[in-house]
This record gives sequence, structure tokens and C-alpha cells, in this order.
Amino acid sequence: MAKELVFTVYEYDELAEKAKQKALEKLFDINVEFDDWYTLVYEEQTEKLLKMGFSDIEIAFSGFWSQGDGASFTCKKFDVLAWLRFHKKGKEYRTLVNCLRNGAEVTGCITRCSSHYVHEHSTSFSLDANYYGTQLAVETRFDAQVEQLEQWVRKEIVSLNREIYRTLEKEYESYTSKECVEETIRANEYLFHNDGVILSHSWLAKELV
Repeated sequence: MAKELVFTVYEYDELAEKAKQKALEKLFDINVEFDDWYTLVYEEQTEKLLKMGFSDIEIAFSGFWSQGDGASFTCKKFDVLAWLRFHKKGKEYRTLVNCLRNGAEVTGCITRCSSHYVHEHSTSFSLDANYYGTQLAVETRFDAQVEQLEQWVRKEIVSLNREIYRTLEKEYESYTSKECVEETIRANEYLFHNDGVILSHSWLAKELV
């Protein structure tokens, strides 16, 4: 036999503090349960990396607070001249710049060296250089500057990976903060039992009446 149950429901701000805490613990990830919470971070970081000379970029991360967590990016192409322009280092790499403008080639990419981790050290960067001139002294300087550039970029990539991770972590902490979760609860009109157990959204309750 069907039975009718009647009980009182509460909006979040009507709950006692202990019940509010229970509700917050249950809904702490309400703003990050979908993947699009980090879309803006990806877009901003990708835009910056493009300006630095990286293209066909893919960012990945795992987090947060576990060993092996981190972030890193890969790219299929690296533009040496764009990198030097961004960092205003053209004069320091004058031989390399001149050689590139006269037919030399320097290509680079970032590949992932681990299928299990995406932390700051989980990628590999290398440059492939070809000098087509005939001057041995110029070729020697060219090779030296390519090697110097490769070491510099490799170090900076680790720093960029750390920056991406810190930005993602900050975004995550913002979305899971008490203030942000409470704002979402109120905006979605959640209803609760008096002990903080979630009942439903108020709009659904109205539909059931």
C-alpha cells in the first residue's frame, strides 16, 4: 500500500552550522565535477605559449596533492625566431638568427616521455639543426648557439609546466572554496533535510507538487 510521507525541507541558509558543514562536505566538488572548469586556464596558457613560439600545443595535468601530480604541455612545432623575439634575445643569438634567415633550419618539438605521469619533468624537448653554409667558423658558432638555446628552452619548459600547474591548482582551490560552493548551492536552490542531507533542487520539488 502506498504511503504519503510529509517532511520539512530547508534552504541552505536555514540550516544549522553543523548541517551546513555536512552539506558543504558533500558538495565540495560541485563546481569541478565537469571538465570545463579548467578551460579558461588552458586557453590563457595556450595563448601565452603560442606567443613564445610553441604550436600544436596539448596541456595535461593530474591533481591535486598526490605524489606524481603536476602539469605539462607538448607541442609539435617550435619557432626559434618567435622564442628569441618574445624574450628579446636576438642580439645574443645573432649568428643563429642570421643563419636561419639565410637558409639554415632549426626545428624542435616537445614530446611526452611517460604515459603514466604528466608532471613538470614528464616531457622531452630537443632541437634538430642543419647549417647549409660553407664557413666553418660560422657553423661552429651556429652549433654552439643551438646547443645553448636547447638547454635554455629545456629549463624554461619546466618552469612553464610549474606555472601551469600552480594556475590550475589556484583555480581549483577557488572553485572548491566555501564561498564559491555556497554561491552555487544558493544559485541552484538546493533543498536539504535538517541534518544537511541533500534532498533536491527547489525547482524539482515544485515540479513534484
